[in-house]
Amino acid sequence: MKKLFICYHSKYKHEVDTLAEELRLRGIVPWLDHEDFALGVSTADEAARAITKECWGLLLYATRTVFTRPFVRDIEIPALLSALGKKRSFRAIPVLRGIGYPELKTLSAGHFGRSLAGFHGSQDLKDLPLRSPSTDDLRRSCAEVARGALRSRLALVPLSDSGAALSLRIKTRNTDAPGKQERLYVDAANQLDGDGAFSPEAWKGVRAGLVDVRDAITERFGDRRLSVCGRFHLSLAFLLAGLFPQPRGVALDIEQHTGASSAVWSTDAVPSRAPRVVIEVRDLAGTDGPLVVGLSISQLVGDAAEKLLKTLGRKAVRYLHVMPKGGPSRECVSDAAACCGLARAIAREILQQRSQKPFTGLHVLACVPQSLAIMIGRHLNTLGPIQLYEYDPEACRYRPSVEFTVPLAGR
Repeated sequence: MKKLFICYHSKYKHEVDTLAEELRLRGIVPWLDHEDFALGVSTADEAARAITKECWGLLLYATRTVFTRPFVRDIEIPALLSALGKKRSFRAIPVLRGIGYPELKTLSAGHFGRSLAGFHGSQDLKDLPLRSPSTDDLRRSCAEVARGALRSRLALVPLSDSGAALSLRIKTRNTDAPGKQERLYVDAANQLDGDGAFSPEAWKGVRAGLVDVRDAITERFGDRRLSVCGRFHLSLAFLLAGLFPQPRGVALDIEQHTGASSAVWSTDAVPSRAPRVVIEVRDLAGTDGPLVVGLSISQLVGDAAEKLLKTLGRKAVRYLHVMPKGGPSRECVSDAAACCGLARAIAREILQQRSQKPFTGLHVLACVPQSLAIMIGRHLNTLGPIQLYEYDPEACRYRPSVEFTVPLAGR
């Protein structure tokens, strides 16, 4: 997995750490000295090797202080210039912080012997206050820089490769690592691991990053096939479906883990007959509100679902529960064809409930394979806002995670 080397002065470490978070949410893996230097290794040799061997580009957080740092002047920038000379595809991305382009040109030429002001991917943070910017202002500015870096990364993928699927790995827990072949690696573990899965603010940032990934891919490649891998929260699987719903032309090849092995299940597989299911429909106390959908495919949603229904009280109109006839099982959905067939059957049942008793949106709690979550979610157009839940094992209950509407709109 190629990374983006971040060159900066330690005075701005807090800002750079925020930038690194926004980069990760948009599929860019940053290389940071305080995270990536190996113990016992010469830092000078390691930095030069990382820039020339491990990275597809270097982002210079261009402040006045960075030009006074000997390590930048003597090690990192010479490695950058060497990479630029040897590889036409290598990218230099100056990000101006507190200086303008004329000053960047003068300082870089004076300290490094070459102007860094003319590179295509450069960005200017002129709207970010120099002293004590607010958290929101800083995150907004860093997100804009990350969007530019994402476009630079995708520009390196030849359009001639459009017949192949673009690889996207997603991580929401600290149990996964990037592979070697993925073009993009969305890392949301810092936001969603642990109690972050129940934080609307954390999901807001993750959603914004995924929308930017979708928009950048569409801008560059159109409706190109995507290969999605990694282990992630089911809420993110439904959110991903909202990014690429039916009948949009983007097909997804999804890595599905079954025990110790894995397979690829495609959303455009020819559906087979769905496994037989037991449907339970129960009217609730509300006269206006959402339909609550419980999906016990791999495991029972069980008592935790009943707790949620009591909590909702009169705020929901009906409960729909779906379970395989033989009971929940991780083996009941055996392949992509069966998964597509079951997803369509569940979506049809939800639509049928709307014709019987109108509802305003969905509340979804699910124990399903993540491929099935994506395939179900792709069919949930025009059903109003969808509130998703994640299971909290410590409290033995479902807690709200993220709400969105299909199709998922941009910023």
